[in-house]
Amino acid sequence: MTTQETSPARHLAHDNGLRHAAPPVRDDTTRYLCAAAHLDKEFANATIREFLVEDTRPVPPSAGIDAAAVLGEAVAARTRRKLRDIGLIVLLFGMLFVVPMEMLAVWLAIGIALSVPAMTTSLRKRDLSAQPVLYLVGGAAVIVLAVIVWPELEKLLSDPFGGSSSYYYGPVESRTEVIVDIVFTVLGIAALLAVLLADRLAVWKHLNERFWPDRRVTSLAHTFNRAIFQYTPELFLTQLRRFVTPRTTMSTPPPDESPMPLPAKPAPLLVYRDYVPFVGAGQPEDPWSIAVPLEELPDAEATVELTTDALYAGIRAEIESLRNAVTLAPGRRLRNLDFGERVIVSADELIDHLSDPSAADFLKQPGQAPFTMLRPERVQSIKVEPVEWARYYQCYEIETWDRDLVVSVYVHVAVGAGALYVEWTPCVLRPIKKEYREIDTMSRSLWRPLLNAVVDLLRLPATIPGRFAHTFKFIRPTRHHLGVVDPDSYGVANSLRELASASRVDNYFQFSDIDRYLKMMESRLMLAVSRMMRAAGYSPASFDEQAATVVNNNVTIGGSVGGNFVAGDRNKVGTEEAPKSRGR
Repeated sequence: MTTQETSPARHLAHDNGLRHAAPPVRDDTTRYLCAAAHLDKEFANATIREFLVEDTRPVPPSAGIDAAAVLGEAVAARTRRKLRDIGLIVLLFGMLFVVPMEMLAVWLAIGIALSVPAMTTSLRKRDLSAQPVLYLVGGAAVIVLAVIVWPELEKLLSDPFGGSSSYYYGPVESRTEVIVDIVFTVLGIAALLAVLLADRLAVWKHLNERFWPDRRVTSLAHTFNRAIFQYTPELFLTQLRRFVTPRTTMSTPPPDESPMPLPAKPAPLLVYRDYVPFVGAGQPEDPWSIAVPLEELPDAEATVELTTDALYAGIRAEIESLRNAVTLAPGRRLRNLDFGERVIVSADELIDHLSDPSAADFLKQPGQAPFTMLRPERVQSIKVEPVEWARYYQCYEIETWDRDLVVSVYVHVAVGAGALYVEWTPCVLRPIKKEYREIDTMSRSLWRPLLNAVVDLLRLPATIPGRFAHTFKFIRPTRHHLGVVDPDSYGVANSLRELASASRVDNYFQFSDIDRYLKMMESRLMLAVSRMMRAAGYSPASFDEQAATVVNNNVTIGGSVGGNFVAGDRNKVGTEEAPKSRGR
C-alpha cells in the first residue's frame, strides 16, 4: 500500500476538519506565546522537545493559535540563548586569568544574593513542598559564603592593591602587569555587558515591534529566512517546516474496495498518547453518556429510519442551527460555530495492532508518521462500527475572548438492535497563564533592557553553571531500543495551547460563557435525539427522563453509577469555582 501525499488540500480541510471562518481581528493568544518563547526558557525548550524532534509524531491540532509562528519563535529564542551563553562562557573563561580572586569571590557573592529571589519564585511555582528545602539550602549557602568569601573580602577592603608599596613603588614589570590586568578586566566586563545588553535589546525589539498590544504577529512562512536560523540545528528546521507547510497524507484504498458515493469525504486522523484522547481541545468538562432501550410507540407511523448515520445528521443539523441565533451569545460568537469530524486512535493500541491489516489505514509502517487523513470508506466503517482503539467523533467548536477561550464538544452515538447510546464530552481550553500575559504591563522604556543587562552582569557568576548546562545540553529524539517500536513516538499528548493554559478562567464572565455555550449545544443535542426517536416511531420518554437527570443533577461519567447512566448529587457544571465575595 502506498501513501498519497498532496498539497495542503485546503478544500479537504475546509469540508472535513473544523471549517475556519475569517480570522478575527485580534489574535492575542499567538502574540502572548510568541513573546513567552523569548521570555521563558523552559517554555521554549518544552515546546521544541514535544513538537520538533520526533519526525514520526503527528502535528497536533492547535485551536486558537498559530502553532507555526509560536514554534518558530521558540527555535529562534533557543538559538539566541545558545549564542549568548557561548559568548559569555568564552569571555568569562578568559577573564579568570586576569581578574583577582578577591574580586571574583565578591562578584560570586553578589550574584548568589541576587539570584536567590528568582530561584525562590521558580521553585515555588514548581513545587510548594520544596520551600523548607529551599530555606535549608539557602542557609547553608550563606554559611559557606561567609567562611570562604569574608576573609577575601576583608583582605580586599583593608589593602585593595595587595600592598601599596608593591603597587606604587615596586618593579616596573609588576606595575605593568597590574595595569594590564586592570585594563583587561575592564575590557572583559565591558564585553560581558555588551553581550548581555545586546541580548536584552534583541528581546525588547521583538516585544516592541511584534508582540506588544496592537501588534500583528508575522506569519512564520514570511520570516523563515531570518539570520538566526542559520545557526539552528537542521533537525528543528526540518520539523518546523511540517507546521509551516503541512502536507495531507492518506492511505490508498484496496483495489477491490468500492468507493463511497459523494458527498462522503475523508476525516482528520488524530493519534494520541497518554490518557485523554481529545488533544488540543483542553480539559474534559463533565462528560456524560446515556443508554436507553428503543421502545416502539403504538400506532406510530415512522417517517425516518433511526440509524447511526441518521442520528449524527440530525444532531449536526440541530446544533448548527445555533449559528442563526447569534444574539444568544456575546459578540455574536455563535455565527462562527465550527463543525468537524475526527477519528481518534490510541498510539499504544495502534502499535500493538500493527499486524492487523486494517491498521495500515492509520500507519503505513514503523518509522513513518501516521497518516493525517482517513479515507471516507474507513471513516464510515468506524462511524457505524467503532473499533475499541479507534473512535469516530463529531466536534463542535467556538473560539471566543479573542481566541483566548475555546469551547469544544465531542459527540459519539451508536444505534443498534433495540438500543441507543449517546456520549457527550465537552472540553474547555482555558486562557493562557497570567505570567505569559505580563508583556502588556511591561515598561516600554529603553532603560528597562539596560537595567536588566546590568543585573544580569551582577548575577553572571551564579548563573554560569546553568548557562553551561544549557549550552551543552542538546534536545534529541527519544532513544529507541533495537527492534522495539515506541508508541510515544507516534502519538501526541498536548498541543502548544494546552502547554500554556491556566488551570482556571480569568473572570466570572468567562466562567458563565462556558456554561452558556455548553448548555445551548447540549439542549440542541437532546432535542435532536428526542425528535429523531419520535420520528422513527420510538418513545423518547426514557431518553427524556435521563436527559432531565443530566441537566438537573449534572450527571457525569465520573460520578457514582446508577442505572444506565452515571450520577452525582453535588456535581457542578464546570470545574471553575465562582469568585468568592470579599468582606469589607
